[in-house]
Amino acid sequence: MYKGRRDSNLDGVLGPNADWRARLHASLKDRWADLLRDIYLEQIRALGYAEFDDARIFGKEHPLYRLIVCSQHKTAMKIWRGIAKKKPDGQYSFAFE
Repeated sequence: MYKGRRDSNLDGVLGPNADWRARLHASLKDRWADLLRDIYLEQIRALGYAEFDDARIFGKEHPLYRLIVCSQHKTAMKIWRGIAKKKPDGQYSFAFE
């Protein structure tokens, strides 16, 4: 598993200073996916990205992956959110903010 290898692909993505192993160890297992996403977004934020959104992509029975959208401009996020409103079944979601 990734936790035992110091040169894993996850280390390459999250960066050498992410300290993700210690953070996972201190977290509940059912929160690991959210924690890894948050660590990744911290790394992207350090590169100057300020706009973020994500969507869970589901298979027939369970989630397959999480799509993360990052941008330096609000316009890109406006376009993304317009596209993301329509779900695979053709229904539109509503944002209640």
